[in-house]
Amino acid sequence: MFGRLFLGELKKLFKVKTVIIFTAFIIVLLFIALIAYGTDIFPELDAKKYNESELKNELMNLKLTLQIANSAGSMVANEEKQLIKNKILVLEYIKENELYDQSLHLNGEDEQLFSRTAETATSTIMEILIVAVVIYGLVLGASAIASEIKDGTMKLVLLRPLTRNQLVGAKLLATVTYVVAVHMCVFILCLILSHIVYEKDQTKTLYLFNSSVVYLAPRSALIGISYFVTLLSLLSKTVLAFSIGTITRNRIIGIAVPLLEPILASMLSILNTTVRNLSFSVVIQWFDFFTVINTNNFYVSFPMLILYIGGLILGAFIVFKKRDIS
Repeated sequence: MFGRLFLGELKKLFKVKTVIIFTAFIIVLLFIALIAYGTDIFPELDAKKYNESELKNELMNLKLTLQIANSAGSMVANEEKQLIKNKILVLEYIKENELYDQSLHLNGEDEQLFSRTAETATSTIMEILIVAVVIYGLVLGASAIASEIKDGTMKLVLLRPLTRNQLVGAKLLATVTYVVAVHMCVFILCLILSHIVYEKDQTKTLYLFNSSVVYLAPRSALIGISYFVTLLSLLSKTVLAFSIGTITRNRIIGIAVPLLEPILASMLSILNTTVRNLSFSVVIQWFDFFTVINTNNFYVSFPMLILYIGGLILGAFIVFKKRDIS
């Protein structure tokens, strides 16, 4: 029974006209992004090479700067101190592994400067396209139950021999499955066109995870990171929209809350920086040099994200089960 219900909900989501319009929009946006990516809007930065003496001097200067910053106390922001620590970690890794006179990229060191390659094109352009995919996911998630309650069709649906929990579960699973499929299609399209237009980069890249672990990997690892980050962002916001839309029975609120959530989290973080750990927008920073551990710790943020989403889903089930639809 649940399987048929799930497939039925999945079929509802696939509307040919909407799919054609969305696909056309994504293709146009993709070509605009590819054209913009090849202009001076995104200037290039050559891979870096460190010799032993230069690295030792830079490392010594950074440690001295950090010492001065620590002695200055609150006069220097914790974020600035953490960025210095990040760079020290990376240089220490280069020193320990004797990666001298090798061409290296430092992932995330500068958001505006990078070499134009298939890998960076995929990552950068996907960050643009994911905005459209997320908005699409918000509309689907927020409308899944709220729209049927508003137009009265939910009363007819509940006449069928099924429980409310089965209905909410089927709609949530169908929505998540559908947006994952949309994300995969958009990502594959972006990946293919990026590799057609730009060459692959053979340069090794240093990645910093959670301001604590440095690792050397091919530039292609950036594609995997981009896929994971954009997918997690899409899923979290879609589930948030689904839950808020179901609880409030209002799809407008369900769409608005996820869109305003990063702004609200930033405003609250002025009073308490740990609030940023509740924001879905922090995930992209776990993998680059802009990660600030005191405001964006993976081992705090990710469990909080899971609890946050789990609580909202549970709330949606409870509210829908007890609510009078009439």
